[in-house]
Amino acid sequence: MLTYSDRSFTPVVGVSSVRTSAEHFSSDVVPAVTALNPAAGSTAGGISVVVTGSGFDGASAVEFGSVAATGFTVDSATQITATSPAESTGTVELTVITPGGTSVTSSADSFSYGATITGVVTDANNRSGVSSVCVYATASDGSSGHALTGTDGTYAITGLSADSYSVKFDGTCGETDTSNDVIQWYNDASSQSAATPSQSSVVRSPPASMRRSWPRA
Repeated sequence: MLTYSDRSFTPVVGVSSVRTSAEHFSSDVVPAVTALNPAAGSTAGGISVVVTGSGFDGASAVEFGSVAATGFTVDSATQITATSPAESTGTVELTVITPGGTSVTSSADSFSYGATITGVVTDANNRSGVSSVCVYATASDGSSGHALTGTDGTYAITGLSADSYSVKFDGTCGETDTSNDVIQWYNDASSQSAATPSQSSVVRSPPASMRRSWPRA
């Protein structure tokens, strides 16, 4: 026969201190750069650049490539205003250094030193901006740069050395067939050297292609 004791027992559970994983993490955040405005400037430096991103609290340095900015202000955790130092022609990565680390480089933090050619490509029929046109600038020594037009037809070719440039327009960057290239209008002159540049425009017919156009004076 089974009997039960009327005595009650209170179990004692041993509890040891447990360190949670959260105690092992630092509150510092690795900074990230998502945009620069402007993203190009003179080799002489002195350009005020607005850096947009995150994790900028406590920033101790801003560097253009391996050269420190001549000055910077942490406007907020998501914005820094930095002054570009003098550097030679070319493209560098802008990085932000904080207690959390150094920002990882990407295309968003590229800053180009050198000359800049800007303009707008418009449709000759309605004067609206034409997007995704590749604009090439070629210097007298054969060096070149290129850029795609934006949704409003504007473009900016940055990081160019000081020189004289000819400009041409193509449907696709890197396209080997140049038969449909649209050359900048030069008031019906037979060559660039004999011409005075005027406003350039692109005619698309059909929309996916481009045809050469030369205006009459």
